[in-house]
Amino acid sequence: MAKKIRFISFFIMLLSWMFPQVLRAETNYTIMGKVVGLAREGHNFIFNCENGKVRVSILKDDLVRVHMAPAGKEFPADDLHLQENGPYFVVNYTWPGVICDVKEEFDYDMESEVYAIKAGKLVVKARKNPFKLAFYDTEGKLLAMEKAWIVNAGMGQAGSKVYETMAMGDDEHFFGFGAHNHPLDMRGRKIVCSAKELEDNRETGGFPVPFFYSSKGYGIFFNNLDDDVTFEMGTTDSEYGFSGTSGGMEGWDMDYYFIYGPKFEDILDGYTDIVGKPILPEKWLFGHIQHHCCSWTADSVIEAAQKYGDGGWPCDVLIMDHQALRKGLEWDTEKGYANYKQMYESIDKLGFKTAFSCALFDDIYDWQQYDPTNSGQVNNYWKLHEGRVIDGMDFWRQDNSERSMQYTGKNYLSNGYKAHELFGSLWAKNVVEGMESMGLYGRPVISRGGPIGGHRYIIPWAGDMPFGVEFEGVDLSYIRNGGLAGYSSISVDLGGFTNRGKNDPLDEYNIIRRVINMSLFVPISKFQGDGDDGAKLPWLYSESQQELFRYYMKLRYRLLPYRYSAAIEASLTGRPVLAPLVFDHQNDENTYNKDFEFLMGRNILVAPVIDKSEKWEVYLPAGKWIHYWTGTEYNGPKTVTVDAPLYGTGGLPMFVKAGSIIPMMPEMSYIYQKKADPITLDVYPEMNGSIKYAMYDCKSVKKPVQIEKTEFTCDQQGKNIRISISPSSVAYELWVHSAVEATSVSVDGKKLKDLQAKAEYDKSKTGWYYGSGCFYGSDEIKTINIKAGTSSKERVIEIALSKDMAEQENMTADIKAVERQITFEPRGHYLDNMRNFSPDDKWLAYDTRTEPPAIAENTNIEMVNVESGKVVVLYETTNASKYGPGVATVDFHPFENKVLFIHGLRNCNSERPYSYWRRTCAAAELRLPVECHFIDARDVTVPFTPGALRGGTHAHEWSGDGKWIGFTYNDDITADSDEKAGKKANMRTVGVSKNLRPVKVDKDAAGENNDGEWFSVLVAKVTSNPKPGSDEISRAFSDAWVGTKGY
Repeated sequence: MAKKIRFISFFIMLLSWMFPQVLRAETNYTIMGKVVGLAREGHNFIFNCENGKVRVSILKDDLVRVHMAPAGKEFPADDLHLQENGPYFVVNYTWPGVICDVKEEFDYDMESEVYAIKAGKLVVKARKNPFKLAFYDTEGKLLAMEKAWIVNAGMGQAGSKVYETMAMGDDEHFFGFGAHNHPLDMRGRKIVCSAKELEDNRETGGFPVPFFYSSKGYGIFFNNLDDDVTFEMGTTDSEYGFSGTSGGMEGWDMDYYFIYGPKFEDILDGYTDIVGKPILPEKWLFGHIQHHCCSWTADSVIEAAQKYGDGGWPCDVLIMDHQALRKGLEWDTEKGYANYKQMYESIDKLGFKTAFSCALFDDIYDWQQYDPTNSGQVNNYWKLHEGRVIDGMDFWRQDNSERSMQYTGKNYLSNGYKAHELFGSLWAKNVVEGMESMGLYGRPVISRGGPIGGHRYIIPWAGDMPFGVEFEGVDLSYIRNGGLAGYSSISVDLGGFTNRGKNDPLDEYNIIRRVINMSLFVPISKFQGDGDDGAKLPWLYSESQQELFRYYMKLRYRLLPYRYSAAIEASLTGRPVLAPLVFDHQNDENTYNKDFEFLMGRNILVAPVIDKSEKWEVYLPAGKWIHYWTGTEYNGPKTVTVDAPLYGTGGLPMFVKAGSIIPMMPEMSYIYQKKADPITLDVYPEMNGSIKYAMYDCKSVKKPVQIEKTEFTCDQQGKNIRISISPSSVAYELWVHSAVEATSVSVDGKKLKDLQAKAEYDKSKTGWYYGSGCFYGSDEIKTINIKAGTSSKERVIEIALSKDMAEQENMTADIKAVERQITFEPRGHYLDNMRNFSPDDKWLAYDTRTEPPAIAENTNIEMVNVESGKVVVLYETTNASKYGPGVATVDFHPFENKVLFIHGLRNCNSERPYSYWRRTCAAAELRLPVECHFIDARDVTVPFTPGALRGGTHAHEWSGDGKWIGFTYNDDITADSDEKAGKKANMRTVGVSKNLRPVKVDKDAAGENNDGEWFSVLVAKVTSNPKPGSDEISRAFSDAWVGTKGY
């Protein structure tokens, strides 16, 4: 690959020398120009250039900071603004640095003499004339490079704007940029990091972040606080870039961090080392939140708490909107809150927490006076909250923060920084740190704006989205993209906030798909809306919807140990609680466009239905995946179609990765209703393998958080399963998924009693039972159910199986092979011994000839979806007759959506009917409209044409690498002479075609000649009298490829 890049670079140099007007595309800014000197200060390298200077700092072995100062300016001082309610974006400017080697050399990629700085996992190269940067790993793989072959591109400035332009790889893709409504894959997209309420279909929400990941294994964080920061990720061919305003202060210049992974989780960990780790919310915030706008009174709050309890719907938090408090954050006793003390007495007994929603349009404070960078204002504002916290207020919500300028009248804060991007996070910081001063930690505010460091203080929500299932994708995009930027605890108003004159909030698809199904897996589950219907109060649902919501919400709560463990991991590394598939499968390009498939934690895959379908396609990445609701096992990577019934408990497509241990707690009405004891381990053994899982927990989120870790292992070999649990103070129950019955179970060497029946098992404190009825996801799935009791020491559970699980899997595979009809038209559906299945195994291709095979009269090549039975016509002949042309014998490409098939001469008639020697290879790409391409050229006139054939081809088959086509061949000339001589010889041979160049053929009088898109040759010689024992043959029957490399 390196040789190829160098050849291309050398070719481009030649072009630029020979044709100066070629490849001299210019940008609208001034680049740094020639390097005139290099100064080194420890791990900082300062390049003095014609038009300014650039400081390259090797901060860690996988982290480089690049800082540019235009001519006549100095680097702004690094400042955490601790006296002005800081830090803002960056929380750490103190790095140990890395010992570096620097040398001068010639670099072929950069076509120039360079300075090469080798440090840790990276090599940074700086071209001398003009100055350009490139980043490599230590094995020489090019990661990123300023456009070396464009003279006026790279890093530079124009007026108050600063720019960086990079070369974009042909197969490079980008992800990230904060909570917004863009697609997952941002290649070819533009985003401006300016906070706005998301509303219905806006692309940018309140938390755009100038940080992204590249599929090449690096990330870039652009440390610029302005609201015009712009990323253009391939909107111009072969390049991407970013720009912003330079204000002459720290955080307003060309200052970026290059973060090497190569894993995405390492990139995010590195990013949050720079900007701070996400806040760890209190555990009860991962329960369920009910918010109502805007007419609740204290009595309404009491009633809502009671109805949640009476209905059996778990819930932890009730949020009162702005009508509850008046100026100075005093209770509005004239608007229904005179009995606020009674309200707290009542709801405290039911386990509820409360929050109040402050809005900038309310008169609770003189917002014209408020400046969150002024310490006096910060202190005064917080003091207003203290009384309400003493009353019982548990945390706060802040509204309209992304449009603060409308209410404060301040475009700039008192420290000189623009308010737009900074206000929301500093307003939140004011309140979060105030709560901490009262000993109340883990109380982020819910806010819809605050992208600069907001992940340290905020649970984002998207804003006032409309009702309707059609907006579910907007919700999911916001959550997905926010998680990639460190907003691991993120929310939306499930089901929307307002109808905007259009949709019914209680529409069944809105309630089931966008409320109930989503409530299971979103990091923060929150209902909000205008009025009772808009708030989606569950007692307003139909009876079947109420039952379904109860089922899903109970499962959400039972999964809390697993989900909160993921939240603790997020607070340590930034990893999203809900991550897109690409986060763990970045080398699988099939995940790049899977916008609405997620990993909840590391081991549960969810693929929510976002329309009115009741079947859903799900892409499963590498590994074995178990469908949660049926127990069906699938080996990835592959796409499967599963049932997703609207009113069924299995309506959310959900899979667990084999080799997983999922901790669960008992059913609860609210998080701290009782001690989480016993913990249930939902175990999915890895066949003949070992697995480990660490469950994180903490008794308090007071800083520094004291994290407790419980470790589990599971080893399965043959007929034996061994599970270990590190010392713990709680009892454990296990559901071990197994298609094989157990013969015995022991804990710490002591055999447990086989309880035989579920009723007996339910009554016992210890023992085991094999059967259905215990596992939450289905009453039909059988598990080995074990009550292991309590022990302060490590526990070891040993299970003896009646059969080897691998043997059983082979047996059940045979048992499950059930015939199912998928086509029903009363005609032929002909399969050959070819590659009839599509690369993703979803479609089966065939021709429609009758029996006995009458290819000449067959008109159609079709395919059928093996799950849905949908039939698609891939190709249909024109001017069909009993003489031809005829089509048959389909072969799918090994990994692309295209097929090959036999096609008779297009002008067949009674004189030139379809025959072995009058047919050719046709290819069709599976896109609309389907186009047919003729592969092999035909020339039956002397002197013939190189690369063309003088007969007919058959049994066309792609090679394993998809670069060749093999075929059998019958010669028209010899067939004609044999026929005249009264012979019946059929000297069929074998040939191949390759996409070297098109073959043009002169037309003949009979019209039998045709052009071809590929070059074809014969590769086997046939003779009428082969010698016994030699490799000579008289006839080839068929052809086949060996392996996958074109043999």
